[in-house]
Parts: sequence; structure tokens; C-alpha cells
Amino acid sequence: MIQKNKHSRRRRIGFTLIEVLLVIGILVVLGTVSVVVYSRVREGANKDMAKIMVDDTAQAVEMFYTQMNRYPGEDGLKELMEKPDDEKEAKRWHLLLEQIPVDPWGEELKYEKMEVAEDQPTAKPYHIWSTGPDKEDGTDDDIKSWTDDGSSGG
Repeated sequence: MIQKNKHSRRRRIGFTLIEVLLVIGILVVLGTVSVVVYSRVREGANKDMAKIMVDDTAQAVEMFYTQMNRYPGEDGLKELMEKPDDEKEAKRWHLLLEQIPVDPWGEELKYEKMEVAEDQPTAKPYHIWSTGPDKEDGTDDDIKSWTDDGSSGG
């Protein structure tokens, strides 16, 4: 009988193969869930950062308008970084951007001067946008300074 007790005690000291596999399985599931959640949080944070960059750039364009009494034209955002050749404008000009902002996916923000329709008085005469995570222009994941109804913001 004494030997049976010693043998029983040995079995109780360690873990069974099933217990070890169960713990490993739980750890794998928790790791997978953590990676998925982290990826979604990071994607959301990148989109939020791009939206802030678009909004900040739009504010810089509005400051340019205040200084120059016009919006950037063909040269786009470069006009906020480079002093104009025209002497009159050069006196009013102040540096607003040191470089064209780069979104979290490594792409420069885009700028386009627009014509504003009379039936859209709230629309700005420009569009600023990030091409978003897919880095392709004109797709659903673009982060824009305007809404699809033509108004500013969104």
C-alpha cells in the first residue's frame, strides 16, 4: 500500500498532456484575439491621424487665403512652403508648411483647387485628401476635407 501512495503522489505532481495542450490552446486563442484587436485599434488611430492632418492642412490653406487673398492654385500646397516670385505677394507671404504632410501610410496629402457652384455656398474652393490605407486615389477609404454632398468637412 505504501508503494501505491508514492506512485499516486508522483502523478499528482506534474501536468497531464491534455492539461498542457489545453493551456497552449487558450494562449494561442488569446494571442490571436490580441493581434486582431491591436490591428483594428491601430487602423482606427491611423485614420484619425490622417483626418487630423487633412484638417490641419486645410487650416494652413485658410491662413494662406487670409495672407494672400486667394487660395493656392496650380502649385497646390507648395505655395504654402515657397515664397512667391511676385514682390507684392512676397511681402504678405509667411511660411505655413515646411513640407507637404505625409499620411500614416507614407503618401503625401493631395490638394486640388475646385470651382464652387453657386448652389453650394458652404463648399470650399479646394479639396485636400489622403488616399487612405490602400494608397489608391478615389476609393472608399480616402480621408477627405469635404463630404460627398459637396460641403466642407467630413
